[in-house]
Amino acid sequence: MRQPGLPDAWTGAGVLCDLVRGELYGTGFTPGEVHDVDVAFFDPADLSRRRDEQATARLLAGSPGIPWQARHQPRPAVAGGAGHPAVLTAGPAGSYS
Repeated sequence: MRQPGLPDAWTGAGVLCDLVRGELYGTGFTPGEVHDVDVAFFDPADLSRRRDEQATARLLAGSPGIPWQARHQPRPAVAGGAGHPAVLTAGPAGSYS
């Protein structure tokens, strides 16, 4: 997914599953029946909840007819502290640390 000002962003699989399921087993994909379009992104410069709201607003401004919901992925793990899964970072040759 390419969106100015929204680094390393990916569309969640839910809406893609809806599209495929509607085409294969239903009457086709109906955009009006989509409840939300999840977008995961990573912005190491700002881990605040406000960043989620800004990202969602930016997506809505660019495509107002789509029910966007943007979530910064490392924020819950960092904000949660101990007991939460670690944020993985890519290492050499696709390894993770």
